[in-house]
Amino acid sequence: MSKQSEAKAAQNYRTTPDTCSNCAHYTCEVVKKSYDGWQGRMEWSEERGRRCALGGFAVGKTAVCDKHEGKS
Repeated sequence: MSKQSEAKAAQNYRTTPDTCSNCAHYTCEVVKKSYDGWQGRMEWSEERGRRCALGGFAVGKTAVCDKHEGKS
């Protein structure tokens, strides 16, 4: 193991931060949208009603709380 990888392991380094968007309790409704414009058809999806399934309150995707559990 290199010194760099040992330092990362000692500090519990991870590339994915704990946020509401990757928590097992995060819920939302995905709405598909489309638009027919002069450049052709554009399609995308939006998240609505982002909530915590534990507390039932509205959340931001990049927020976090002490009850965070990673998705499996």
